[in-house]
Amino acid sequence: MSQGPTVLPTTGVFSGLTEQGSINAALAALLSLNSGGSAPSAPTQFQFWADTSVAGQIAVRQYIGTSWVPIWIADTATGLITLAASSPQNWAAASGTHDAIVAAYDPPVAALVDGMVLYFRAAAANQTAAPTFTPNSGVIAAHTIAKLGGQALWGADIPGASAECAVRYNLANTRWELISPTFDVPVGGMVPYFGGTVPNGFALPQGQNLSSAQFPVASAVLGTTYGNPGGGNFTMPDLRGRFFFNLDSGGSNRITVAGGNMDGTVLGNAGGAQNRTLAQANLPNVNFNVSGISLTNGAGTLNGNAATNTNGATNAFALGGVTLPAASLGGLVGNFSLQTNVSVATQGAAASGGSGTALATLPPAMGINCMMRIA
Repeated sequence: MSQGPTVLPTTGVFSGLTEQGSINAALAALLSLNSGGSAPSAPTQFQFWADTSVAGQIAVRQYIGTSWVPIWIADTATGLITLAASSPQNWAAASGTHDAIVAAYDPPVAALVDGMVLYFRAAAANQTAAPTFTPNSGVIAAHTIAKLGGQALWGADIPGASAECAVRYNLANTRWELISPTFDVPVGGMVPYFGGTVPNGFALPQGQNLSSAQFPVASAVLGTTYGNPGGGNFTMPDLRGRFFFNLDSGGSNRITVAGGNMDGTVLGNAGGAQNRTLAQANLPNVNFNVSGISLTNGAGTLNGNAATNTNGATNAFALGGVTLPAASLGGLVGNFSLQTNVSVATQGAAASGGSGTALATLPPAMGINCMMRIA
């Protein structure tokens, strides 16, 4: 609690004990003016006060103008000191370029300490994999910004102007580590999305033209592969109603003009259809067999002898196992035979059919949004 000032005696003689007591009382009064659970009642300009009103911590404040401004906070258990939230000493608005970031801190950063954290408000999105950061140019050298233990950044990992970023210094590797949130998808990457409205930084690839100035990283990634509209714009791929496949590079010949009406080795090539009408040439080569009826008689043989039929007395003959009387033979003379072989067959034709209806080639599927990161 604050106390009034203690006045030391200015006249008379007082003993050592009296003097000691007076000095201790003055020091106690001075201490009470600079610490306690409530603010001093009559502070002087730029006076410091150790605020102990919160258990477990001491908040050092300074009286500036008409208010107590928090400077830093000490944890009484661990001794850990952190800058107060209202202090901008480790934050600055960045300048420089998108891949050579500079920030001027006040007070300036005099040396790089392992584990130190600095904050800055970005002026633009990074466009390369290794942007650099320089706190207080001319005093501290530039070092590369990495992420996730030394991995190179993706374009727009520093999202763009007004993005608040935090970097921690890694002394052993002399680099800055980006510890503010980073994306898991690079610009130009696709994400299946079951919602209807895509979040910021993403767009549905529908063949639309976008501004290269607004989305410089996406413009650099896509280039003119999907269109060249000019005028400072670039064209998105058009994936409306399409599947996509891994580019058929390396000579696998799995997707060819002959086999699928498109060259699968060229980035951005499109083809295929949801149905196809079969032609005669698409049918397999089939031989049709038609069964008929065939009738063939057995061999019948008629044999005679060398007798001459002059007096009606001739030999009998056998025909197919049947004996014919001599009287029925008339004037047959000599040895002879009669053999017959009769065939009966039927022929048929296969009837044609079909309607030429197109055959669906679309497998069972579900339509969702596939969104592309563009910023």
